Amino acid sequence: MILGRFRFSLRTLFVAMTALSCGVGWMAYQLHWIRQRHAFLQREHIVTYPPVQAERPLPWSLKLFGESQQFLLGVPYEDLDRARKLFPEAIFNLVYPPQAQAGPYAKRLP
Repeated sequence: MILGRFRFSLRTLFVAMTALSCGVGWMAYQLHWIRQRHAFLQREHIVTYPPVQAERPLPWSLKLFGESQQFLLGVPYEDLDRARKLFPEAIFNLVYPPQAQAGPYAKRLP
């Protein structure tokens, strides 16, 4: 004798699989964002500064996965748009590559 079979309809199965797929897709998107952030920080001419008081909070979805906050980043002008998308919590300084100008003179940007 079977001690009670769990029964569900096909509609319930579709709803459950859709909800599970949305959750897994969201998680994959967040992890990909974190990988892109780490790869961006490893690039040449990207300067990270020591932590200061945060003006903008780290997105909660990144906190959930244990990502660290970047407070101040020095980036070349060509990478500024990408940096703003990857690090919404950071403040950016323009850093000029050595061949363009001697020394990492910076201009503060919001």
